[in-house]
Amino acid sequence: CSKYWYIFGFLTLIILVAIAVIIGVLIFRSKHKARECYLPCDPSDRLVQLNSTYCECQLINECEFDPPVCGLFSCTKFNGIGYECNCTTGFQHPSTTHDLTVCEDTNECENLNTCGEHQLCHNTIGNYTCSCENGFETITTPDGIACQDQDECTVPNPCSNARCINTSGSFKCVCNSGFEPEVSNPLHCDDIDECLRFNPCTDHNEICENTAGSFLCGCAQGYRRNEHGNCTSI
Repeated sequence: CSKYWYIFGFLTLIILVAIAVIIGVLIFRSKHKARECYLPCDPSDRLVQLNSTYCECQLINECEFDPPVCGLFSCTKFNGIGYECNCTTGFQHPSTTHDLTVCEDTNECENLNTCGEHQLCHNTIGNYTCSCENGFETITTPDGIACQDQDECTVPNPCSNARCINTSGSFKCVCNSGFEPEVSNPLHCDDIDECLRFNPCTDHNEICENTAGSFLCGCAQGYRRNEHGNCTSI
């Protein structure tokens, strides 16, 4: 019987010791609670102070940071966590990430209708410019700036031995009769030597003489042209 009482007493002692340890831990934690913060602050909060019972956190206003988080753009603080940078005209939030805290340049030239007809678009930071295509010149209209065809055929004539024909945004040279385009210079036409190329004088008593843009058939020495137009012996 004494054996069982001994076991019972030992178990009771263990239980009492465990209870004492638990009570001690609770007392220790209650005394040191002012130095502990069991629930951390949200990412946008910061710890202000420790009082006797809990950690007090305060919301961070990123829009008051120095230097400004949005740079040259204005900043709007959300009621909860985070903020937004207000992009001005010519800037936008990234189309791929949709990050509201970033403003990047808008490429207006991706829109083919940004500039008018016969105009080239040039993107700049926060803006864009338009210029006329080659062969067009800038004019001012009631609706703004426009581009009209430039008549390259006005004086001086850019073509040599040829007629200048104006086209939309350009021009072309059409050689005069008896001339052909120069291979290395499309604005110049060279005289065709009909005497060498075609031998147009059919009378064997005629001599072909090349002229600018044409030729002449004259009688050979000792011959003259008769009333029928043939070369006969003098």
